[in-house]
Amino acid sequence: MTMQTVSDQTGLITFDACFDATVIGICERYGAPDTVAYDKKKFLENLINEGFTYDEAVIYQEYEFKTHTRWCGEKSPCFINRLVEVIGC
Repeated sequence: MTMQTVSDQTGLITFDACFDATVIGICERYGAPDTVAYDKKKFLENLINEGFTYDEAVIYQEYEFKTHTRWCGEKSPCFINRLVEVIGC
């Protein structure tokens, strides 16, 4: 099953199919609609594999996907920083 199929069946918003492998699940939030959750590290690695430098990937992810052209309101996908990478557990 592709993320497009999931999106079609659930109404969740997804990014381009090239990022499907970076999806880690569905984010459920109290008082807000569910959203698709992307692993931020894997998302950046995907961009780097496409030829971006690390800094370019971070800027692109921050600008393009979190704040500018891909923002779709409360149903916009979210990015997850795994705790093991944040606090080193």
